[in-house]
Amino acid sequence: MVGFIGSLLIAGPIALSFALIFLRITRGEEVKVEMIFEGFNDFGRSFVAVLLTSIYILLWTLLLIIPGIIAGLSYSMVYFILAENPTISPMDAIRQSKEMMYGHKTEMFMLSLSFIGWCLLGVLSLGIGFLWIGSYMQTSMAIFYQELKAEHAIVHPAP
Repeated sequence: MVGFIGSLLIAGPIALSFALIFLRITRGEEVKVEMIFEGFNDFGRSFVAVLLTSIYILLWTLLLIIPGIIAGLSYSMVYFILAENPTISPMDAIRQSKEMMYGHKTEMFMLSLSFIGWCLLGVLSLGIGFLWIGSYMQTSMAIFYQELKAEHAIVHPAP
């Protein structure tokens, strides 16, 4: 139980940090090691985001596994949206993620499936390969987000 609560407390800030870092990488901006903890500066929003998305995905999964997977795909852009918009609420980020992913969940699912072979190699390397595979996956997701954002031209509220 302690591990579950601990992971729930750090999952949001770490996911937000990764979103910030990999968005910067895809834009060619400077990235520093200490940025891995940048998500903790916005602990409240990131914690609420992980809590809400986890609850929603769990509730959809209770119906059947497939609706849970679809819900997970719908909410996959939440942390990128939070990273780019420091004033947006977690609930609004969830709504925008659902809007962005409308009609694109199959593309995201296929992108996720394309990493299965790499993940198997990561397991075969006793986890060492995940140091590179994780970065590759996050960069791919950040690029996918950038393309969706450009396609849909979602307007975010000004800070």
